[in-house]
Amino acid sequence: AKKLEDIDFLLIGHGSMAAWSFLRSELERIQPRLDQLRSTKCIFLAVASGAEKLFDEPLRWFQPNLETKNRESKFVTVEFNGFRVLGYTNSATTLPLFEKMGNVYLTSLHGPVLAKNPILSDYLLGQLGVEIKQNPAIEQLNEFVDAIWRLEEPLAD
Repeated sequence: AKKLEDIDFLLIGHGSMAAWSFLRSELERIQPRLDQLRSTKCIFLAVASGAEKLFDEPLRWFQPNLETKNRESKFVTVEFNGFRVLGYTNSATTLPLFEKMGNVYLTSLHGPVLAKNPILSDYLLGQLGVEIKQNPAIEQLNEFVDAIWRLEEPLAD
């Protein structure tokens, strides 16, 4: 098993209410390790309901509590650090579209957000000190991502 201080990146993904209810006891069990990991160099990406859990018990990393609002289900783009992030929000809370809080990146965007936003993936990898080298496979993948953007970006407000 890896040591806690060896973890560089942790994704807290989205899940249904039923899944989070099932996982609550596990989240309580690992909370001390997550709290400890938060004080290291580790970068967290918390997506949708995974990000909402950071405002709730047992973690409660952020205040104030998220507020409930009318559900928004739509494609959006949001500016972050000089580039745009594309995704789909389906949220009934005031969770930010994309925001950095310490070493935690919070987003209400589904997408999947990393797959649709290679510039975001490259940015996060850069924060970890990983150098991205271009190759034909990456260039071909970027062509597919560009096609997705061409289809979805006009749907964003």
